[in-house]
Amino acid sequence: MVSTSLNELNITVSKPNISRSLRIMDTIIKALRARGYEIKVDHKTCVVIHNEEIKFRLREKYKREANPKSTSMWDQYIYNPTSVLVFKIESWYREYDFIDGKCQLEELIPQIIAKIELIGDYLLQRRIESDRAREEQKEKERIRQEQLRIKERELKNFKKLLQSASRWHQAAFTRTFLTDFELKSRKADTFTDQKKSWVEWAKKKVDWYDPLVESFDEILKDVDRNTLL
Repeated sequence: MVSTSLNELNITVSKPNISRSLRIMDTIIKALRARGYEIKVDHKTCVVIHNEEIKFRLREKYKREANPKSTSMWDQYIYNPTSVLVFKIESWYREYDFIDGKCQLEELIPQIIAKIELIGDYLLQRRIESDRAREEQKEKERIRQEQLRIKERELKNFKKLLQSASRWHQAAFTRTFLTDFELKSRKADTFTDQKKSWVEWAKKKVDWYDPLVESFDEILKDVDRNTLL
């Protein structure tokens, strides 16, 4: 058995079948090129259909027999060519073999070309479906992210509402306290100038803190009203 090298057509046959294998490959490649397809020969042999690479190779089947003269595990078998050629088509999802039998490979070339084109069409359809599925998934993710942003914005605004309501309640509670403090102090005749100044100061701070007033305070201008930090 002899094999081609890297950057050559992928062929492995016995010497008597070299010419035949080259003729088969030549015919198939010319037929594919006539249909406008590109042939690549580098680390693999393939035809490009709809931007999809479909590999193909030609090999000869062999018969494995025990080597009666074997001296190690490396030569315990003899591989004898059978003159039966196999044209193998390989894609990422499936492989197909066309084998010498009732019909020789030369007679199967139309079927080989048809199968390669069918694989190319199938791969194109799969790519279209995959692209569509990917776009649908991307759109679903966009919608999910948008819903998440809306939810986060709603939650943020609601938290601000609760903070404002809490501040308003505390401000109202504090004003009630200051009113009672002043009334009881006046009733007890203990509402001194010092207490009066303190009540006036406290009312201004409450007005600064009240979310419905939020008066300016030079001293507290850099303080967060919600956290008081």
